[in-house]
Order: sequence, then C-alpha cells, then structure tokens
Amino acid sequence: MRANEFITEGRLDLDIHTLAQKFVPFVKQHLDLQDLPEIEFLDQPLEGTFGQYHDGTIRVVSAGRHHIDTLRTLAHELVHWNQDSQGRIGPESGETGSDEENEANALAGVIMRDFAEAHPELLKVLRDNNNH
Repeated sequence: MRANEFITEGRLDLDIHTLAQKFVPFVKQHLDLQDLPEIEFLDQPLEGTFGQYHDGTIRVVSAGRHHIDTLRTLAHELVHWNQDSQGRIGPESGETGSDEENEANALAGVIMRDFAEAHPELLKVLRDNNNH
C-alpha cells in the first residue's frame, strides 16, 4: 500500500490504527525484530507517561495527540521491546537518563526521520493537517 492511497484532496483519511499498520512493519524491519508485542492504543492518559512497555504489551495514548507524536512514542516503546528481548531491561531501565531510556529516545528519533524520508507525502499531510 502506498502512502498516497491514504490521501484524498489534501486530507488524510486514516486513523492511528491504520497508520500503525504501515508504521509497525517499518519499525520491525528497522530494528530487525523477529516478532512483535501486543500493541494497544488508549483513549485515556497513563499515569505520568504517554507510552509504556510492560509484560509484553505496549500501551500508547493516542487520544488528543498528533499522529506523529503517537508514532514516535510507539517507536520508543518498540525499542524497549527490543531491549527486553535481548535481556537488556532492568529495574532502572525506564529512569530518565538511563542507557536504555537514552537509546530508546535516540532510536525513536532516527526511526521517525527514516520513516519521513521513506514516506514524505504521508508525513507532509500529517504535518499540514495537524490531525489528531
């Protein structure tokens, strides 16, 4: 499926679930993941965060947020999933400034840049329409 199949008359015709169907395989390939966790999009905020990886499930708050921000959070949590599958998650891994948290922040940024480069027309419409 090409990105412009989602775009009609300059508007974006997709929700975060549809967009994630394009984004998650991209991240899976980028991180060379063998499998994926369960992913849930939430309408209510989590306590103190917009995303969380715990016990094999990723939860990302999507309601009231820009799709690009939601995707970046999803990428961040998929990095944590990858770290966990490699046995690199510990009790302090989610702390601000930890090696694992810094890696997740950095890689999520790289993933978003690479996704934008691979799908410039899709990201342009997302930016221009400021869809939530």
